[in-house]
Amino acid sequence: MRFLKAKTRFACYAPIDLKQADFYVRDGWGGQSGVSSVTNTNEEPADETVVALTGCNLVVPVGMSVHFGNDSTDTEYIVASRTTSGGTNAIWTIFLDTASSGDYTITMGGQTTNTIDYAASIATVELELQALDAIGFGDVTVTKPGADYILTFVGDMANQPVTGLTWTPNLTAGPAATFTNTTPGVASTNTTTITLT
Repeated sequence: MRFLKAKTRFACYAPIDLKQADFYVRDGWGGQSGVSSVTNTNEEPADETVVALTGCNLVVPVGMSVHFGNDSTDTEYIVASRTTSGGTNAIWTIFLDTASSGDYTITMGGQTTNTIDYAASIATVELELQALDAIGFGDVTVTKPGADYILTFVGDMANQPVTGLTWTPNLTAGPAATFTNTTPGVASTNTTTITLT
């Protein structure tokens, strides 16, 4: 009888000096975007996986590969999670006033949704918006307190201005119905904390 002996596997993290680091996100197709002079209080230890980046305004999607420009080992890390502070999500609100029937469409980036019934479900409104190339899946959530719809931009559209949305209403009654950017989005200017693997 022969016994197989498994080899020990090691995970190695190189120290990252984040004092005035250059931070790059790679998209998997050879492209990369970056933001210069991301800062941190000190050099991270060799086994550190949670890194707080001050001044990182770059959206860092979960699952993306990242590289620190001053890491001499040229190590790439995978973003396992991220939290961002200091920004404000854009909110648009559909005020239906006293509308009793009818429909509307929403346009962004040259694309228009299918006709949306004035009493459509939250899920229907979300799906119509997420079908637009300029928005995408998971980048908007819809709530419905009362008759109005509140559109909050999250995910890759979080913490930034969201403009260029228009609507074409075809409503019965509801003369004061509007579609308004009730909370302008504000870019994060403080700290992005990412967990690396």
